[in-house]
Formats: sequence, C-alpha cells, structure tokens
Amino acid sequence: MKLKQTIALLTVMGVAVSAFAQGQLIFKNGTTSRVIDGKTGLAALSGVYTAGLYYTVLDDQVPDVPNPGVPNDGWSLAATTPVISNPIAGGGQYSGSTITLSDPATAAAEVVLVQVRAWEAQYASYEAAFNARGWVGHTEVLSVTLGGGALAPPSLAAIGISGMTTSPVPEPSTVVLGLLGGLGAMILLRRRQ
Repeated sequence: MKLKQTIALLTVMGVAVSAFAQGQLIFKNGTTSRVIDGKTGLAALSGVYTAGLYYTVLDDQVPDVPNPGVPNDGWSLAATTPVISNPIAGGGQYSGSTITLSDPATAAAEVVLVQVRAWEAQYASYEAAFNARGWVGHTEVLSVTLGGGALAPPSLAAIGISGMTTSPVPEPSTVVLGLLGGLGAMILLRRRQ
C-alpha cells in the first residue's frame, strides 16, 4: 500500500511542478495593466500602438536585465499584436495568442525573462520607432520558468505584468545637455563647500 501512495504522491507532485514550468505563455494584458498613451494620458486607442512580447533565455552569454527602453540584441521578439480599444473594458489592451517560448539551442525547460514593449503603429518595430525617436514604452521585466507541462499556460495578466506609459525617445543632444547641466550643478555645489 505504501508503494502505491508514494507513486501517487510523486505523480501529483510532477503535475504540480509542471504547472509552473509551462513552455507557453498567453500574450495578453488585463484591465489593470493597460498601455497608456503618453501624448493624451489616456488608455491607448485602437490602431495607435503595437505591442510586442520580447524574451531572453537566462545564460552566461546574454545580459540578465535589459537596459530599459533601449533595443538589446540579446532579446528576441516572440510575437506582436495591435493595441486595441475594447468597448467594454476600455482602451490600452493587447490580446495576442498563446506563444511558445524556448531556447532554440536546447529546446529545454529554462528560465526566461519577458518584457512587453509598445511602439507607435506607424513603425514596423520597436527598434524602428526607437531609432526614429518615436513614442515607445515598456513594462518591467518578469522571470518565467518554461517547460513541457500539461496544464493550461498562464497569461501575462495572471502572472503580474505591469502597465506602461509611452513617451518620446529623447534626442541625444537633449541627454548630453542634461548631463552637462548636472555636471555644472555639481561643480557649483563643490565650490560652495
């Protein structure tokens, strides 16, 4: 009898662990994690922005955390979907399909980092919008464990993806002037001491 109980316990534990190790993810946000249009301060309307699901596999060759808002060659684009206005729930929502994320080199269960980035729909990609100094936004980075479980995949909304507000990419000269102003203020403070 104990052998049967042990086998049953191990089977239940295996199913429970596989629930946290899905190789799939539902690329969808909820009403609390909207895309906010930085131009208007309101939830983004249909056709104005595109959302993309970016991911990277944690290993020694890829940085663990991206430089927020800056295109990073170590991150892969898994899928894109338009940001829509839902008549019932309002705007700023994206509702993509179920995406399979895995390391193409090993196709094994791994931990991946995911981030949703939004950009103006007139541009073909986040990188194109960024380079053209368009309006872009991004969520925080989430860590997700992937695998080959048998249960339904989680959605981004269920695992706690945040909302985002788009903003224009600053001109390089604006950044340089800001740094020079900060340096000047530091020199003034040092002289007064």
